[in-house]
Amino acid sequence: MTTSDRAENSMLVLSTLTALLSQLLSSYLHTAILLTPQGHLVAYSSDGSQITRSEDRIRVVVGLASEVWREGTKDATASEATGNGESHPEDAVTEDDDEDEIGMLECELGRVLVYPIYASQPKSPTNASPKASGSSPSARQPVLLLALNATDDEPWGLMHTKVRATIILSDGV
Repeated sequence: MTTSDRAENSMLVLSTLTALLSQLLSSYLHTAILLTPQGHLVAYSSDGSQITRSEDRIRVVVGLASEVWREGTKDATASEATGNGESHPEDAVTEDDDEDEIGMLECELGRVLVYPIYASQPKSPTNASPKASGSSPSARQPVLLLALNATDDEPWGLMHTKVRATIILSDGV
């Protein structure tokens, strides 16, 4: 495989991303956005209603999602550095739960869920997990963030399920 073949295979196709994002939409989940961790819009899909189709609104959600992500990772880093982070049962990460930091926000725009997307990495022959190899999940940097914006009627659990299923189906985008 040549260098140009590898570059072609690793490029993001916006029409494919938009189609994938549109599959997440429902009557209550009206906007799905793909952005960089630095807050740059990559792609989005919305239900096209008067309220959600405004590009200004998309930019506001991108800004909120980016800020939620930065604040969440800053808090996680501070807790790890000081060792004083309080443990809450609802924040517990199980062995089957690979989601590191998931940002959640309720505001005037509804519910915003921010989910990290990491580059696919082949498992080592020993199937060592990041914890076993000594790299903490919060030390990894996501390649992209997926932000979902829904009304208050969309359950958080359903939003989480949709994101996980989409990431599995797309093999990490």
